Amino acid sequence: MNVDLEFYESIAYTILRGSNQGNIRLKIHVGDVVKLKEESEGIAYARIKSIFRHQANDGQYHAFFFFDWFEATNTINHVLDCPLYNIQKPKDSRWFRIFTIDFIDSIPSVHFIHNCTNTCNIEHDETNRSYFLNIFYYNAV
Repeated sequence: MNVDLEFYESIAYTILRGSNQGNIRLKIHVGDVVKLKEESEGIAYARIKSIFRHQANDGQYHAFFFFDWFEATNTINHVLDCPLYNIQKPKDSRWFRIFTIDFIDSIPSVHFIHNCTNTCNIEHDETNRSYFLNIFYYNAV
């Protein structure tokens, strides 16, 4: 059994689609937030905590994402009118956290903003797990 893992800051790959749909070239970085289809939630959001590659017993390499999942609080910030989410603590995570790279099949276009409090000074206070879903972000056409 091979337990060697190689970690990366980003990964690039192409999703091959039918001839009439066109292929999609993805470049994903650690820290990106992705929108995913999830059975119970419908739409779920996750932050990429790490990207790694593992060599299987057959000698083939396989790439994986390790996610931190956002959990909906069902609360709307009254000033920004944006929904609040919390990053799940690893010990409280209800969902699997490791997925093959084919789990992400679209360009990341979701943005979360840390809900800073007075404990965030030079850096964000990581014990504050609250984030705003930036619903005002859009792609320029």
